[in-house]
Amino acid sequence: MVGELNGDGTPDLVIANQSGSVSVLLNNGSGIFTR
Repeated sequence: MVGELNGDGTPDLVIANQSGSVSVLLNNGSGIFTR
């Protein structure tokens, strides 16, 4: 899922993994995502 999650105006990612866990990756504005 792509959405704006942290109020900075850039698209962030939410990914469901095969193990059943969910990862949230926040876009830093330069196209680099961090957990």
